[in-house]
Amino acid sequence: MAFNKDSNIFTFVFAISMCVLVAGVLAGTFSMLQDDIKYNQSAKNMVDLLSAIEVESSREMAEIDFDKYITGYVVLDSQGNKIDSLSNKTFALTIDIKKQYRDKTLKLEDKKFPLFEAQKLIEDKETGQKDTLNYYIAPLIGTGLWGPIWGFVSFNEDGNTVAGASFDHKSETP
Repeated sequence: MAFNKDSNIFTFVFAISMCVLVAGVLAGTFSMLQDDIKYNQSAKNMVDLLSAIEVESSREMAEIDFDKYITGYVVLDSQGNKIDSLSNKTFALTIDIKKQYRDKTLKLEDKKFPLFEAQKLIEDKETGQKDTLNYYIAPLIGTGLWGPIWGFVSFNEDGNTVAGASFDHKSETP
């Protein structure tokens, strides 16, 4: 049986079959790359967090630098109380404040906030004296003109002095 390639039915069947085939290939590729996607998101998060204390890092070195500078992880509730059972590296890094910000059905009491403690060795180039600085790094998110703006802000150990910040955006102008 020969197909009439000039008929509308053939055109629709061909278009639908190509859509299904391409969608299947894309879905398969996406599912195969899930581990890489999660790793890259985590590495980007670590690089952004480190940049708040002015540590230059790459995605390849993110985990090594993160373990070198970040010394503590605390997960807080909306009242500022530490949640001991959740205060670990894995959970603190997986808290998605952007998702919590967008979810208008999530109550404030149900939101979790990570706080990272960092330590950095500073050397004065004039005197050669070395000093260790302690920081607290908190994620933040807010509303911009065209969309949300998020990032990290670091505070000196006194908790009153901003030491650095790192911001990112999706649809804001620079």
